[in-house]
Amino acid sequence: MDVGAGYLGSILVPLIVLGLGFGFTLGPAINAATARVAPDDAVVASGMANTMQPTGGSIGIALLSTLAAGASTSYLSSHPSHVPAGPCGGRGARLPAAYLISCGIFLAVPFSPPPCSPAGQPLIPAQHPADSHPADAA
Repeated sequence: MDVGAGYLGSILVPLIVLGLGFGFTLGPAINAATARVAPDDAVVASGMANTMQPTGGSIGIALLSTLAAGASTSYLSSHPSHVPAGPCGGRGARLPAAYLISCGIFLAVPFSPPPCSPAGQPLIPAQHPADSHPADAA
């Protein structure tokens, strides 16, 4: 972000995108964490999901801040006469952040629970090896 950046393009639009992203992510994440849990354990599962969410966020922010600080240090040591007006380490953290988000999506999709009907029954029945019969193969 430049020093003379405007509010609309530099702050408002990214905040709207961030809000939409959280809205589309957090609800399904809690749903996935509690979908296959017995009703007696739903409170514990929800509590664990709500506890681990900020913990994971804190670890992610610490990791990306370390990468950004390393990129800033590297840039400033190689360009001692040119000190930028704003932080320059954000560029060094964007690619690792995009990579981590992509890995999270690709790891979360296989573990997502099947969609449920309003009655709570899975729309896609689970396939068990015991459900198949040898006579069906012929």
